[in-house]
Amino acid sequence: MKPNPHYNDAISFRQFIRSNADLLAHRPLILTAAGFATGIASGQFEALPVILPTLIICLVTLHHLKKYRFAIVIVGVAAVSGRLMANAAAAIPPNDASHWIGQGRVMVTGNIVSEPILRDERAQTVIAAKSIRNNRDKTYGVTGLLFASLPIHSRPAPSYGAEVRLDGLIEPIAPAGNPNQFDYSRYMARKGIHASIHLKHERNWRTLRLNWGNPILAAAYSIRRFIVRQLKSTLHPVSASTLSGIMFGLRSDLPPVLGDEFEMTGTVHVLATAGLHVGMVAWLAGRLLFGIGIHRRIALISLIIILILYALMAGARPSVCRAALIAVLFLGGELVDRDGDLATAMAAAALVLLLVNPLNLFDTGFQMSFATVMTIIILMPIYRPIRLRFSRSLARWGYGRRMAAVALNGSDLIALSIAAQIGAAPLVAVYSNEISLVSIPANALIVPAMPMLIALGFIIAPLNAVVPIAAHWMARLLLEPLLIFTVGVVHTASSLNAAVVPTPSPGFWLAALIYGAVWGSAIGLRYRLRNDRLAGNESNLKLNRP
Repeated sequence: MKPNPHYNDAISFRQFIRSNADLLAHRPLILTAAGFATGIASGQFEALPVILPTLIICLVTLHHLKKYRFAIVIVGVAAVSGRLMANAAAAIPPNDASHWIGQGRVMVTGNIVSEPILRDERAQTVIAAKSIRNNRDKTYGVTGLLFASLPIHSRPAPSYGAEVRLDGLIEPIAPAGNPNQFDYSRYMARKGIHASIHLKHERNWRTLRLNWGNPILAAAYSIRRFIVRQLKSTLHPVSASTLSGIMFGLRSDLPPVLGDEFEMTGTVHVLATAGLHVGMVAWLAGRLLFGIGIHRRIALISLIIILILYALMAGARPSVCRAALIAVLFLGGELVDRDGDLATAMAAAALVLLLVNPLNLFDTGFQMSFATVMTIIILMPIYRPIRLRFSRSLARWGYGRRMAAVALNGSDLIALSIAAQIGAAPLVAVYSNEISLVSIPANALIVPAMPMLIALGFIIAPLNAVVPIAAHWMARLLLEPLLIFTVGVVHTASSLNAAVVPTPSPGFWLAALIYGAVWGSAIGLRYRLRNDRLAGNESNLKLNRP
């Protein structure tokens, strides 16, 4: 078979590798984040999906040892730093309150450092312990965090920042009962919480004095409390709990059956604030700020503040912080008139989160968030030629501009959902031992409603405080139907036969290999498509040459 002469001028595979190595060498943040993550993961097995791409990056960078020796030094130093910081983060200080486990009844004084979650007439929160008094009335200074469950049958829950005194037993956090069960004790340990204090009666705790704590966090929690309170007074309880979950990731009031249905249908991500929610808030706030004619720089700064505040309102989980950091970096680039680079922004977001707490690497949300976004970034360019052909077909079929735009947006949504599900599937199988077969159609139906739900939620809450009747009718006519539709889709999809397929956990090694195979195949296909495009352009030039 004769070789195609048009491929002579197309880039070779070796040139492709070299060009990518050059790109990596000029993006030190990517190499630093990759090396830092590898160092953290080197003593654990929960983060192997991070290790394989890191090794691929290092191998690419090693292609010309002399040329890229500075990049290799960056990776090595970052890896050692990651290992040392992970060891320091995992160590329990000698005066940590958890050392009082099994020491009998004690009196703990400390400050509330997280917004209390109300569940079953109890307020669940985290206490930063300052002192402990034993049964001999001797007081010791302590540090560390304690998970506290406070009974609130006839009194209000304490607020964030309040100084409280608790009288009870300091106990260990129960570990997982079987290998496939979620290990809550390890999850809490990664957040620096190694013990809990459980109180039986309301008289066992009291507020000593109110304190605002961090004023920015206090403001974020206050705004969230106000919005949730207004939604509860306007909407049906199930609708209010669903919308609170969509807007802020709050699931404590969500009926357990409905929560399970979101899990089964692969739509639980709409209740776990992440990139989808941050993107929608950024889009809605941007349309508002630029639409009312605010100066560009003032609008960009305001948008950055809004996104930071929203991330705090949503609990500052790794997934929402990742999305907010990337958005803030891009907006910051706009402020200084510089184009953003998504790969560098992702690396910077990962590095910031890992510097704050290296053990974030082992958080399920952190792993799934970055794995999903990486998969979307790698797979979506393959969809572009398909979208182009679809667009041309719509034009040939006589679709108008509006109908073509709707069809293309629907196609984009389906492609994005497929890429996201591919990115999440290996880790879902590892952690949940199941794969949803209805996730793509279910997401395609309910995700388009998310911007309207979030926008209406932020509009109706303050409106209900000023003009309750207007908020009431807006909720009945617009918000409730959308929420009923969302819950109905989830309930119907979960009731289908074989909606969920149980799968044995593939383990982290196999999950890493799956990611490597998917990403490697996609990169190879992108290389072929790029060669075909270059060859086609060259062919067109020769045909049009006089």
